[in-house]
Amino acid sequence: MVVIGLTQQVSTDAELKALTGMVNNHIVFHNGQNSAFMFYANHDEGMLVPDVGSGVWKKEDLKCLSLNEYKECRHKEIDERTAELIDAGFVFDGHNFSLSINARDNWNVIHDNKALFTFPLDISTSDSDTYSLAEIDIDSFWLTGLGTIKTHYDSGRALKKLVFDAITEQDVQNIIDLR
Repeated sequence: MVVIGLTQQVSTDAELKALTGMVNNHIVFHNGQNSAFMFYANHDEGMLVPDVGSGVWKKEDLKCLSLNEYKECRHKEIDERTAELIDAGFVFDGHNFSLSINARDNWNVIHDNKALFTFPLDISTSDSDTYSLAEIDIDSFWLTGLGTIKTHYDSGRALKKLVFDAITEQDVQNIIDLR
């Protein structure tokens, strides 16, 4: 099932029938019957529909989320956005560097074993360029990457806390991730 659009809520059968101009897969929620209905145009494959409003409403078994389930979905959205932000990398000395798992492992190895490397150390930027990292800059470089990760996790955690504390579905919906 593909949901193309969400229409207004209705309370009576008359309101449901009064809706016109519907196309396949438009959904309304019928408050009186506490269930969703989907509009299907009256036509078979290969037939033309003479007027846009002709069709039938069929009761659908669409699972409605509880408040807690809705909150879980929002938490997952926030986690996904946090991961996207981390994947975008970090900027150091005007260059963008990866924060992939592999890159993070590399930055940790360099930071923890700097005495074993010869400097300056050529490292790759996110745009496949090469950057010469001086020994004096290693701590600052590593802390910038770590700080970027922490900032994204902290901002995600703050949004998830707002979602957790929300009392109604509307409160959850009003929490917008603008990161």
